[in-house]
Amino acid sequence: MAEKIKVENVVASTDIKKIISLDKLLTVLEASEYEPEQFPGLVYRLDEPRVATLIFRSGKIICVGARSTADAKVALRKTVKNIKRIGIRVNENNIKVKIENIVVAIDLGKDLNLDQLAFRLEDSEYEPEQFPGLVYRIYDPKVAFLLFSSGRVVCAGAKSLDAVKLAVKKLEAIKTFTAFSYNMTKEVVASHHFHCRGVARNRTPVLLPPAEARPVIVNVYTDGKTDVLCQYSIGVECQAELTTAKGKCPIS
Repeated sequence: MAEKIKVENVVASTDIKKIISLDKLLTVLEASEYEPEQFPGLVYRLDEPRVATLIFRSGKIICVGARSTADAKVALRKTVKNIKRIGIRVNENNIKVKIENIVVAIDLGKDLNLDQLAFRLEDSEYEPEQFPGLVYRIYDPKVAFLLFSSGRVVCAGAKSLDAVKLAVKKLEAIKTFTAFSYNMTKEVVASHHFHCRGVARNRTPVLLPPAEARPVIVNVYTDGKTDVLCQYSIGVECQAELTTAKGKCPIS
């Protein structure tokens, strides 16, 4: 896989199933904060690994900010070991750690046309006036992608690195468009953009609407399988026969 995947945040949790006196814990843990009027948990910061753990009275503990699943597990065990300083009996080596969320950043190494992807992808949301990224969700594995025009992608919601890699492969299979450019002098649409689809497998021609004549570069994007997405200002009674199998787009 050519893409560069960088883990930005691992969220993990454990539950010691014992009531914890957070007021008492505050007095023995350095680098800890507890303001119950603002947040019900005690925030405990570790230097190695550099993470924060959220400790709740119920015995649930959440680690945020880890850069690997291994670091998250180490941080939770250290936290439980330090909690024992207020007299709670628990073996930190026997705790069960659950990975809640892995957030990764991916560099695809190429620019993305978010307008076209929003049209192409189901279960996507793109409102550039409110947020510059396109939100795209898949359900196996269950993750959400944030795609940016620069080619940067953020993936959140995965429970393991294997799930991250599978999700990225599925994204790549959907978003990989091969671009072809053709110079063409035909009658073209001067100011109106339109959408059309053609089924490449059946070599169905796409009929294009009439307009005034001028040169244009036609770009056809294909996923290499069955359908082609066009979003351009192209010509009068012109047929673009779409043949993805050989990567050709003859303009008649």
